[in-house]
Amino acid sequence: MNFLFFYQDLYFFLGQNDRAVTAHQHPMIQLVLGQEGPFLWKNPASGNWEEKKGFIVPPNHRHECDACGQLTLTIGVDTESQFGEHILQQYFQKAEILAQEHTFYEPLHGARLIPLIERQDWTAI
Repeated sequence: MNFLFFYQDLYFFLGQNDRAVTAHQHPMIQLVLGQEGPFLWKNPASGNWEEKKGFIVPPNHRHECDACGQLTLTIGVDTESQFGEHILQQYFQKAEILAQEHTFYEPLHGARLIPLIERQDWTAI
């Protein structure tokens, strides 16, 4: 089952997609995290598909991925929010897509979030 909800300056999508997401861009910061292991991310510099646990996309940057049907968590962050400004200042000095391991991946695991979503416990999330 797929979940999509909005909370203040964020949106959360937790679910599966059986096909690749074609190249696109949007005006938000986007965090995409594999919940069952690595998934495929297309490196914009080389054009090659690479396995990654997750990536963070700054606003208005083209990107594409293929989660191969596995559960993923996608978080969209408003760039003008306090959290969005923090992410931009902390991680995007060169405004490049970050596709590497980060310490914040572990707390964002869907197994922890699904029960909270099902109970609609937005404060805990």
